[in-house]
Amino acid sequence: MEIWLKRNMFELLRILKKYLNSKLEENSISEEQKGIKQLFETIESVEQGSSRVTTWSLSVIGGSLIVLMNSEYIQPKEEYFKYSYLLFIIGWLLLAVSISYSKRITGRKMAATLNANDNVSLKKILMKVNNQYANQLQCFNWALGIFGLWLILYFTWRIFGDQLKCLTH
Repeated sequence: MEIWLKRNMFELLRILKKYLNSKLEENSISEEQKGIKQLFETIESVEQGSSRVTTWSLSVIGGSLIVLMNSEYIQPKEEYFKYSYLLFIIGWLLLAVSISYSKRITGRKMAATLNANDNVSLKKILMKVNNQYANQLQCFNWALGIFGLWLILYFTWRIFGDQLKCLTH
């Protein structure tokens, strides 16, 4: 009876060890899968933010074109102020660069989809996406600053236009 009990206990311990090892493997895999899922969701979130900035950029381009093409707003006749319209070109170039970063981020998101189970690749992709998103936001903010500068110049001309004529003659 004792030998039978020892054999069965040994077999029971072996089965319990197998079961516990399999559970440990499942938990470690699920932790890794959780990390991969988090990385992928972060990349998706950045890509959505980048798309939003692209939408804003296109809106700013459209709005600035409407301002330039609209004949109803008061336009300056003075030569010195017309040079301020060159700021639009700088702003548009910055917005174009911002949009190009969005295109790169979308490409990296596709690469993340293809490497959805590779933690190392997703980390590298996330770092590049973060850098490109920061660059996109920086270009967008600079463009807004340029358009804001033009607006300040325009309002200055509208408010003090007659007084500015005296300074230039």
